[in-house]
Amino acid sequence: MYQFGNLLSQFLAAKDGAKINQILIGMGDSESEVNLNEEFGGQWCWAPLGERPTNVATIELSTNPVRSIVERINNSLDALVDARLKIVQPPFEPGSPLEAAKSCFGRPTQPKQLVQWFDELEPDVEAERLSVVLQDGASREQPRVDIIDAGSGIQPKEFRNTILSLNRGNKMRRPFSLGIWGQGGSGSCAFASHVLYVSRSVEEPDSVGFTLVRRCKIAGWRECCYVALMAKMPDGGFDVPRFNIDPAQPLDVFESTGTPAVDSKLPRLTHGTLVRHYDYKLPNAVNEFSTSQRNLYHALQYLLPDPLLPYRLTDCRAGQLDHRHMAGSKGRLMKLMLEVKKRNKSTGIELKHAHGPELIAPPGCQNPCIEARWWVLFSWRKNGDGVELRSGAEQFAEREHPIQFVYNGQSHGELTTDVFKSPSPPHRSAS
Repeated sequence: MYQFGNLLSQFLAAKDGAKINQILIGMGDSESEVNLNEEFGGQWCWAPLGERPTNVATIELSTNPVRSIVERINNSLDALVDARLKIVQPPFEPGSPLEAAKSCFGRPTQPKQLVQWFDELEPDVEAERLSVVLQDGASREQPRVDIIDAGSGIQPKEFRNTILSLNRGNKMRRPFSLGIWGQGGSGSCAFASHVLYVSRSVEEPDSVGFTLVRRCKIAGWRECCYVALMAKMPDGGFDVPRFNIDPAQPLDVFESTGTPAVDSKLPRLTHGTLVRHYDYKLPNAVNEFSTSQRNLYHALQYLLPDPLLPYRLTDCRAGQLDHRHMAGSKGRLMKLMLEVKKRNKSTGIELKHAHGPELIAPPGCQNPCIEARWWVLFSWRKNGDGVELRSGAEQFAEREHPIQFVYNGQSHGELTTDVFKSPSPPHRSAS
């Protein structure tokens, strides 16, 4: 019989999906097809994710792997708010995510104070609260991607009803939650060979629950299914594996890189949740962190331009050790507005103009509820012995999609610059 704590250690030490498969085969798993909810290895079974065998269409709706990481980050932000609400206990339930961030963490509303607030947290503390971590994986284009938070965590008995559920609507009655549809985070499973979930609840810190999710072919079916690993419990039923731990003992989930400045940004799990993706497909975001495109730093800043809370992005890949403060593109632009109006051409970004916020009332609405802002930026880059002028927008957005529609801090749509070049802009065209 496997010791669950030892099994988790093996999963955490695995570098890629091939090693995970070796571990599973050693447990008695099949190399080809599996049988849903049928015991194997005398101790295990595979249960369909969301308790729905036909879950592939739901999980594989997402087509952008970075957007799926953003959904996971938002889930972690919700967990941080949940944990803090139990401590702060405000007299009234927050009516929005921004109200929750203000009640729980003191997030300001004025631009100058907000920029200062985003920068005031110590980097190590910020990393301990919420981090996205890249590690070496199957290849350069398929690293391990972790999202780890120090939020409320999940009790093992609640895995099926929360993090392993689909479209359950657990947050629909909570106006302060970011992820209310019960689906977005699970989309990240579509881009990984395996996904490891590990959680430790603040209400039960002496118990660690975990499971492994993968896509596999089901015996006797023409279709595939996403399944979660379950273990036999003392009562003969099956549930997520769990083991006891000293409540005061942090759980180490990262190996040392040998670089103290980076190792100090690798959290230990005292309470909260770790979601580790093996062989995560990031073909267009694997370069070293920079403000240029095609790396995860730029992509996350762009797709989560105004996060509720700052977080830390850490790169542990060989030859690319780095860690960055993440405040979103809007935060970077607001800071640029406050710190410097113009910069010398030799220093990089030149802010030519900034406008907003301008409040707009959409058709059919009496109250202005849409905030519009825009910036004009130049980017000066070295070119031989001189410098050349380029668009500064590409350091804060995608080069071809500089117009964003943001809701609750997350990008939900983009437009190209063609909207300004068209002889018949959308708002003037006949219906």
